[in-house]
Order: sequence, then C-alpha cells, then structure tokens
Amino acid sequence: KLKQWIFAFFAIVITISFSSCSEDEPNYDSVDDIAGVYVGQLNMIGFSDEEAEVAYVNLSKKSSSAVSCTIESEGWNVNMTPVNLVVTFNENVITLKSEAGKSITGQIIKGNLQLTYETTGGNVFQFLGTKD
Repeated sequence: KLKQWIFAFFAIVITISFSSCSEDEPNYDSVDDIAGVYVGQLNMIGFSDEEAEVAYVNLSKKSSSAVSCTIESEGWNVNMTPVNLVVTFNENVITLKSEAGKSITGQIIKGNLQLTYETTGGNVFQFLGTKD
C-alpha cells in the first residue's frame, strides 16, 4: 500500500510540474503581443553558396489587426521601407500578409517569426528569428 501512495504522490508532482511549464510560454493573442523587434537570419532563397546574414524585423502596431513591418540587414544591404501587414490569429499560428500588392507574407508560431518577401529586383529573401 505504501508503494501506491508513493506512486500517487509522484504522479501529482509530475502533473503539477508540467502544468507550471506551460504557463511560462507567452500568450500571443493580440497585435500588442507580437509588436517589437525580432532578431534572426536573412537568407536569399535560391543561392545556396550565399550565407545567411543577421537581420532585424520591426513590427509596429498600426491597428488591432495590422502592423507596420520593416527589415534591416547590413550584410544584404537591406533597409526596407515600411509595409503594412494584416494580422490574423488562428489558435497558435499568427499569419501576416501584405495589405497592398507587395510580396511579403509570414507567420509567428510560439514567438518565432518567419517572413518571406520578394524585392522589386526579383530576389526572394526569407527571415527566421525571435523577438528580442
């Protein structure tokens, strides 16, 4: 009978431990939560011999369903003018899509930002990073 009590005690301790960890994850359910600077790597898609460069993406709140996005990278000589992105929340995935005809889309999953955009010159870049 003592073994059953010990087993039950450890089961409760483990359950409490796992539920405590889930509370540490940030809650991304509004534009305010995703606004900020993201630091990561910017890579030109299609050129495997080129190395990814450090880049910064700034998402600024425009409204409850839109952000202004800029991308900067000294290595790729990128200093993008602001582009407005529509924000859609769907459970754990946040989708970002350009309001205008600009080719920029992305998503945020658990604080990780992925953006893909095409320059006027036809180069396609991908950014992968996390909030600073």
